[in-house]
Amino acid sequence: MEPARRGQKAMYLTLEQAAKETGKSKDAIAKAIQAEQLPVQKGEQGQWQIDSADLFQVFPQEGEPVTSSYSEPSPDASPRSAEASPENPLEPLAQEIQQLRQQLQHQAAQAQERYQEWKHLMEQEANERQRLIEALAAPLEEENQQLRQALEQAQKKNRDLKHRLAEEAKERRQLTEKLTESQSPPQPAWARWLNRGK
Repeated sequence: MEPARRGQKAMYLTLEQAAKETGKSKDAIAKAIQAEQLPVQKGEQGQWQIDSADLFQVFPQEGEPVTSSYSEPSPDASPRSAEASPENPLEPLAQEIQQLRQQLQHQAAQAQERYQEWKHLMEQEANERQRLIEALAAPLEEENQQLRQALEQAQKKNRDLKHRLAEEAKERRQLTEKLTESQSPPQPAWARWLNRGK
């Protein structure tokens, strides 16, 4: 099969056809695709389509001199995915699902971190509010205690004053009665006898 010339329509080969044209194994061609040394397209059914011109630049046809730019990847080189193969057309979907799962896990971790920060802030605010309440309540309680003591003292003074006024009124009545008795003429015997029973 001749490679596509300039101006000719590109010819696309399957992985199996590319292996037959170059005499290489399908695994070797797949490694070149994974190493991004050989461009590839996806067909309607998910199969790989390889441009023959790109293929023969990397892997010459059988019988032609070897001028390939393909180099076998080192054992340490990590492929895109251990499951990357033409027999696994669902590999891109599996990779996308894995990426979405990792994003969800990251977002869940961020949400949990934000929740812990919010909870910590709420606890700090509650503690600060309680401290302010206690700081304001202590002087008020002390002031209320002082007011209660002052009220009790005022009530006691009021009771003492009332008692003193009552005593003074009693003494005044007694003095008035004595003055009245001393200033009134002596009563006759019959009047004193009548007043004795009063």
